[in-house]
Amino acid sequence: MALISLRVSDEVAAQFSAFAATQGGKSALLRRLIADALAAPAPRIFALPVGRPEKVTVRFRESEMRQLVPGIRAE
Repeated sequence: MALISLRVSDEVAAQFSAFAATQGGKSALLRRLIADALAAPAPRIFALPVGRPEKVTVRFRESEMRQLVPGIRAE
C-alpha cells in the first residue's frame, strides 16, 4: 500500500485531528476525502492560449461601474 505524506501548520493539523475524531480517525477521513475527489467529475481543463495577445478596451457608464463594484466612483 502506498503512503501519501504532506506538511501542514500545527494549527491546521490540530483542527484536522479534531474533525477527524468525529469521522472515524485521520486515516479514515483522508481515505474518504481522496476517494470522493477521485469519484468526482473531472474538472474541465482549458487549453493554453495560442497566438499573440490582443488588447481589448471596455467602457462603462458610472451607473454600470457602480453595479459591478459597489462604492466605486468613475472618473
